[in-house]
Amino acid sequence: MPKKESLIHQLIDLEWQFFTQVQGLNGRAICQENPQTFAIMRRAQHQIFSEKTLDALMNDLLDAAEVGHNPMTEKYARMMEQSDPDYFAREIATEYLPLSAEKTVTLQALRQLFADAQSAFSENELAQQVRGRVAVSGAGEVSGLDYLMGELATWSMVTLNLALEDIKAWQAAGRNPVEAIVAYTVAAYREKAEEES
Repeated sequence: MPKKESLIHQLIDLEWQFFTQVQGLNGRAICQENPQTFAIMRRAQHQIFSEKTLDALMNDLLDAAEVGHNPMTEKYARMMEQSDPDYFAREIATEYLPLSAEKTVTLQALRQLFADAQSAFSENELAQQVRGRVAVSGAGEVSGLDYLMGELATWSMVTLNLALEDIKAWQAAGRNPVEAIVAYTVAAYREKAEEES
């Protein structure tokens, strides 16, 4: 197995451990009982990043596990800042340190790159065939972009800077990382359906 694929497999295993421990406001979610779907979605995202970035992300997750921190819980908490800002401010905000100025700037740069990629992908025929998240967060729903930003906010600056280099490289090569994520996801679900039929 190639090193990158092995690394993705290890990342998904560790992320699943974090994910199954997340306690939502209404208890466990249905998706927490479906490791196969989780693996498809996580692999789709991880495959757009370089081995170097994924290695740095693994270090982030191992560091989090060592101190008893669940980055998946933080991810969903930070997403709630967009979907339910009042609840976030009242009940959650004090549990997490505010993002540093440096991290905020890097996240904004990544957000813009992904927003541009999403906009370009919306014109693609494949985009018309899939149903994704809402375009704008609000009233308990989180957009795909805010979902991603919630996760990236949990990454270290080392990992974020490497990720930024990766996405800039996609752009420079005239390739679209959002399209790559969706295309992988669609192909994986088709393969899953064929195996089950």
